[in-house]
Amino acid sequence: MSGYPPIGSYAFLSDCHTAALVAPDGAVEWMCAPRFDGPSVFARILDRRRGGAWELHVEQASVAERGYLDETLVLRTRWEGAQGSVVVHDFLAMSPAGSPAGSPAGSPAGEGGGMSPVRLLVRWARCERGRAVVRSRVLARPDYGAREARWTGRGGVLEEDSGLILAGAPEPESRTVLREGESLALTLDYTGAAPSGHPGRLLEDTVRSWRAWSARSGYAGIGAKEVRHSAIVLRGLLYDEGGGLLAAPTTSLPEWPGGPRNWDYRYVWHRDAALTVLALLRLGHREEAGAYLECLLRQCGGDAERVPPMAAIDGRPVAGERVLGHLEGYAGSRPVRVGNHASGQHQLDTYGHIMDAALAYHEVTGELTGHDTSRLWRLVRLARKQWREPDAGNWEVRGGRARGRTPSCTPGCASTGRCGWRS
Repeated sequence: MSGYPPIGSYAFLSDCHTAALVAPDGAVEWMCAPRFDGPSVFARILDRRRGGAWELHVEQASVAERGYLDETLVLRTRWEGAQGSVVVHDFLAMSPAGSPAGSPAGSPAGEGGGMSPVRLLVRWARCERGRAVVRSRVLARPDYGAREARWTGRGGVLEEDSGLILAGAPEPESRTVLREGESLALTLDYTGAAPSGHPGRLLEDTVRSWRAWSARSGYAGIGAKEVRHSAIVLRGLLYDEGGGLLAAPTTSLPEWPGGPRNWDYRYVWHRDAALTVLALLRLGHREEAGAYLECLLRQCGGDAERVPPMAAIDGRPVAGERVLGHLEGYAGSRPVRVGNHASGQHQLDTYGHIMDAALAYHEVTGELTGHDTSRLWRLVRLARKQWREPDAGNWEVRGGRARGRTPSCTPGCASTGRCGWRS
């Protein structure tokens, strides 16, 4: 894998506005700003040399334990060495809806399960035994690694030309000695306008926000812990300002290392609609299911002749696809793409998925309005008009439309990529 960690070994952080991926060695290797589909700030997951990362490690120590705090997307990593031990909490800070960041723990604002992003990546290291040296190196590479960062010191923080604000260290590279009970808080404000606060309070608010949301679900059946965490991951992929569910927070991770099927999945695919609405409803998250359905129904309005199979996270059309030739891709998997040409395809099954999602929502809630049904009737009229036309199929075949086009693959073919039906 040429130094690339397995994709499944990355930890996922989210504040429902953007996301970060943390490698097993503690480096943040993927993050976009100012939102999920913005240009990357760190992209080492796509290029070990040019991508950029935020490294954080403890000298003469190794990772002994790593995992999420229960029912949250807060990553806790314990470093152990002969001289001391350090616990690092990594998280994209959240605030209970209706309360400012850093509000007193136990305030009622979070009781309803609402939460909002503080828009701050926090890395908080605390020495729990002995003495330890924590090293941090912020190797930001804005605009998908196109340039090196340009930092300027202002008022005790570092500001990058793109608007990033780094606080807690005098320089992008720092070495801090911690003794038992001491801590180091490093924060990256990715919008240039977010408030900050004490790291302990930010951590409390973030944990409380996630757990209050998770507690709205009454599921206690088989695999309850895993199911509830899966719901939290879904929530982490629901864009806070539009309600749409991203297929993934990343671009260009290959279906198979070294292969060319490297697509940008930071968009809302309508084929996932019914299953997503059902999952949210069955777990008691009606508000999120309704917001997601509204995101879908917005695609049915207007006077467009077709409903595209996907949309940007704000409901707008997806940008055209382009190749970033300066990045080598995960484990050499070229090309690296941003945008997605599949947005211009005609996929007739899209209409059925949206209708199915609306049916599922109405059967559970009975809350479809007259405005909702008028948009659905427009979708029906479009489907009646177009159902005999050739389309691209739900596999997003590139190279023209064909009626009833269905791949006939042998087991393993999709992994080897030899058939070319989705090239």
